[in-house]
Amino acid sequence: EEAMDGYLDLIDNNIRMFKGGIKEIYAFCKGIAENEPALNVKKKGIECLVSLVENRTNFVKSMKKENPEIFEIILKTMILNIREPDEEWTKPKIDVKTDDEIILFCIDMLNRLIETLGEIEALPIISKNVKTLVKSGDWKQRAIALICYS
Repeated sequence: EEAMDGYLDLIDNNIRMFKGGIKEIYAFCKGIAENEPALNVKKKGIECLVSLVENRTNFVKSMKKENPEIFEIILKTMILNIREPDEEWTKPKIDVKTDDEIILFCIDMLNRLIETLGEIEALPIISKNVKTLVKSGDWKQRAIALICYS
């Protein structure tokens, strides 16, 4: 986790240090975000990816296939970590709010990506993913779609 904090600090404050090696940093952070079992470290990997987009927008915009990957990583993290239904979910009036830290973190990351990339580029990507989630038979995917729509 401390190593990821170091990467995040460098990405946020000294991105020029990685000039020529951004693709490798992207691949490293993506690997952490996709494969790390420890949630706190996974979150750092996701945040590093989002910070790369924020701090190197021209670079990441030129990598058209990577932008959807980041959205997908965030959505998958949300799906894997949404709470199982409990009494609150079975009440007649369901509120789509959540107090789960990871879900709120992922929502913040999605908002940062949309703000950085701009609605014209980001919304078709997120919309495509959310449409797929809505059609799923898995309640977790449909719940995440509702959260994204809200």
